[in-house]
Amino acid sequence: MVRNMADAHSMALDLDQCKRFASIFDDNGDGLIELDEFVTFSRFMIVMAFLHSQEGELTLSIAMEPDAVAQMNGMGSSAGGVPPGTPQQMPMEMPMEPAEEPASPTSPAHLAVDCEFYKKKSDKLMEENENMRERLRALEEAVRALQGVVEEQDIKLRHAEVDLRASGFR
Repeated sequence: MVRNMADAHSMALDLDQCKRFASIFDDNGDGLIELDEFVTFSRFMIVMAFLHSQEGELTLSIAMEPDAVAQMNGMGSSAGGVPPGTPQQMPMEMPMEPAEEPASPTSPAHLAVDCEFYKKKSDKLMEENENMRERLRALEEAVRALQGVVEEQDIKLRHAEVDLRASGFR
């Protein structure tokens, strides 16, 4: 998983590097990623997946470069323009007085909104995961019960076969 995230060759990473990466999420230092630590790891993976998407790369470039909006104007629809309905395409009236500069996407308020969003998303995924685990346990239990029934039927059939052979029928 670490190799795939880093987009590295299998020989480029060794066990020590993977252990160091895992230690980032191992808050209690026991060498294991516990459930609550896994939630943090999952959040990290969600953010990384977003940042590796086209939309995430654009968002990151906007956050890192104030001039990235100009680059975004060239990355619109297949016709080369800005997608319909985007703020860049809509006509804007020029204000008479200079407006306040909007808060940057990396301001604490924006980061708090993002954090809350990903926490809710992570909590929802954790709840769905627990529901799926419970369904899996129930299905495994049903499979074990059915296997028991099949085994009982198999032994009954073998006994019936022995009885038939003993009575002279074949």
